[in-house]
Amino acid sequence: YAGAILHIWNLINSHKGTLVFVNTRSVAEDIAFRLKMYFGEIPVHVHHGSLSREARETAETGFKRGDIKALICTSSLELGIDIGSADLVIQFNSPRQINKLIQRVGRSGHWIERTSMGEVVCSDIIELEEASAIVSYVLEGHLENIAIRKNSLATVVNQIISEINIKGKIDADDFFNTVKNTYPFRHLEKDDFIQTVEFLASTGKIWFENNEIRRRRGILNYYLENISMIPSEKNYKVIDIINKKFIGTLDERYVIDEIEPGSYFVIKGSTWRTIRLDSEKIFVEPFATAAIAPKWSGEDIPVLLDVTTKVSDNRKTSLVPEFVSLGSTDRLREWYAANNATMDKVVIETRGGENIIQILLGTKGNFALAEILSMIVTSITGESVEMDYSPYHIYIRSSRKILPNEMERIIRGIDPEKVEEYVKSSARRSRFFSGVFLYEAKKFGVISNDADLNRIRFEKIVDAYRESPLFTDSIRKLMFDYMDMDTLKDYLIKINRNEVRFDGRNGISAGSEVFLRHYSERVAPLKPTKTILDTVKKRLMNEEVTLYCTSCGNVRTQKIRDINRIKCPECGSSLVASLSPFEREMLDDQKNYDSDRTRKRISKNAHLIRERGMQAVIVLAARGIGPETAS
Repeated sequence: YAGAILHIWNLINSHKGTLVFVNTRSVAEDIAFRLKMYFGEIPVHVHHGSLSREARETAETGFKRGDIKALICTSSLELGIDIGSADLVIQFNSPRQINKLIQRVGRSGHWIERTSMGEVVCSDIIELEEASAIVSYVLEGHLENIAIRKNSLATVVNQIISEINIKGKIDADDFFNTVKNTYPFRHLEKDDFIQTVEFLASTGKIWFENNEIRRRRGILNYYLENISMIPSEKNYKVIDIINKKFIGTLDERYVIDEIEPGSYFVIKGSTWRTIRLDSEKIFVEPFATAAIAPKWSGEDIPVLLDVTTKVSDNRKTSLVPEFVSLGSTDRLREWYAANNATMDKVVIETRGGENIIQILLGTKGNFALAEILSMIVTSITGESVEMDYSPYHIYIRSSRKILPNEMERIIRGIDPEKVEEYVKSSARRSRFFSGVFLYEAKKFGVISNDADLNRIRFEKIVDAYRESPLFTDSIRKLMFDYMDMDTLKDYLIKINRNEVRFDGRNGISAGSEVFLRHYSERVAPLKPTKTILDTVKKRLMNEEVTLYCTSCGNVRTQKIRDINRIKCPECGSSLVASLSPFEREMLDDQKNYDSDRTRKRISKNAHLIRERGMQAVIVLAARGIGPETAS
């Protein structure tokens, strides 16, 4: 990872203007931060959709003028923005999709009679193999098909309410025919349309009688909230209190889990310390220390079947394309010699209660199969299982050992014609279902956009609408957005025809270990030396903390190295929280202390210390570490 970043820096310095595309905002922030950490203040800026408009425009203007030599960016610069004279595009790690690489590299040499120049810089063998397959397809002129979702009932709802907001009333049959004449809805069933209209009437959004749909009071609010079909999520604005400027936004879920007074995070390529929070804003100040970039939701780009098919072809022929740099060719050849899975070979490996299934159905195909396997293994063991997946493997850990031949029988036993039934029956347990249902519920008008998610009894809402068009459309969206049902069906049919062979192995191969490491470490952590660790430990032991008894309110302030006894000296309670100076100030502020959020954090802090003792006190004293991260 560090070597890849150094290579990127050398490329930036040898060109006039460089766009460095990455796949997630977190990686963009991480690379920019590391470059500044290694080389000081350099003419490199970050550009992504969670930065303020002012920050993005400043970066774009500086790049056009030549004051900024490089922008570390996401898809925010793929389309529609004139970014001036970039003479090189760097793609950090695989772009995941063929179409994305073409679009991104096309941002360089963006004028008549010039050639677009791009280089893909990979941090490990997984990225290198995938990127090689994608570049091969680009040179062959192959493009991925664009998938268009069919019969989205949430979109029908949006259009009905938009229409009656303007016209007051519409004829149901006429509007159905209008909708059905559009390409995505050419197969829409009349029954689905009528059930959706009746559902809207039952929730008080419209009047529906005598085949006429009419506007009801309050429809304007829904129209304004849902004028776009783009998912909306509550964000917190990050405000620089020194310069009184809006920097960017963080997702609500990340803020709830990770941000509190005194915590540190990276945004705009720099570290910031949290001073205080309110209901919509995070007030911060710049602070020169190492920190971690935030996580934003919805960032993963799926790898489609086209790419995994080319990866399979390259593995079978051990092909190392000519465009791969000399230093990487040997690594690719070694990787091909590892006898990994191909499209006509599934590798199943077992170690204790762990199973790794190497199978190349792409991100969506493998997720669909992983969901089904999780449900089946859970029914066999009677306990829930841990599951993870990538475009090239599925990981399952259960309470009992499942041998390779047993897992093969389970996979062979899945009926290709019933895969949708399997998914529907397990959808509620899917890691993505809550987000999908929340989106649909907002578009159907069941949940308002500004609803406090912490106060919603989400499971009760799901249960209440289980037999409704809202639930049906949520399942359809889950399968379209996150699963490739057609690929899975076709592959299961090939298995039944014995066109796919299985290779069972006891133990986990070096190749699978590489997969596991790669997909558990999307952003490489800062790797400290022994000297750094000793320095950090010494600093932490000299930190001053406040020990606060949650039972009687007793307060003690002392350095960690001087703490001999954590239990409260007044009442003997072991529920004692360790607070930083920022948290101590928050404790003294009665308004802050009375908030549910503050009380929950202090309570979790105290329970963690009761369980882990001094170890927890030391960890909580580290910069940017709250009870959620520490646990």
